[in-house]
Amino acid sequence: LGRAIRTERYRLVEWRNPGESPNKAEYELYDYSKGQVETVNIAAEQTALVKKLAAILAKYPEPVSRSGRRVGKVISPSPKIAGKILRIEANVKFEAHTKPRGVVLAQGGKEYGYAIHWLNGVLMFDVRLNGKVERVQVDAPIKSKMRVMAILDQKVMTLQVGDARAKVKSPGLIPVQPRDDLSIGFDDQTAAGEYDAPNVFNGKVMSFHVNH
Repeated sequence: LGRAIRTERYRLVEWRNPGESPNKAEYELYDYSKGQVETVNIAAEQTALVKKLAAILAKYPEPVSRSGRRVGKVISPSPKIAGKILRIEANVKFEAHTKPRGVVLAQGGKEYGYAIHWLNGVLMFDVRLNGKVERVQVDAPIKSKMRVMAILDQKVMTLQVGDARAKVKSPGLIPVQPRDDLSIGFDDQTAAGEYDAPNVFNGKVMSFHVNH
């Protein structure tokens, strides 16, 4: 799970599973003087600043989301997806012998939205239109690091992880901008996919990109 600290210029995000030692945490650092969209992680280049901000963050209590749940990461403002072709990528990491479960990322909720998640070790891409979910799934061997890609266009839903790929007929593009923001590592509000929120991910999302 993740939590963050924001200064006037920088935002540090700490990723650490509940109960894990702080020395196992992984960090993302973003410079808002370069723009408000978090796209370039500069933590490796600013190790002293990461250490300083992490020490401050360590004094903070564990946060909760606005829904009262423990947070992953919520992206606001979220990508504008109404009527757009979606191209989604995420790089994830697992501890040894992990059976993946939970939400990698989700945007939207009980009426309109999408989610990429694992269920019983099988990767799912759910698209919800007017409350109804269409799903494509891929059952692929689990590795410590995996790259997930999903596409939604007018004709096809595609999901790929490693060399495994699956396609189903598209229900169509998402016609409206979902109310629920993009959340990473869990589903913050109502469920965008066919599961019970928050459905916390048991791996780590190392990077992600939503492009339309």
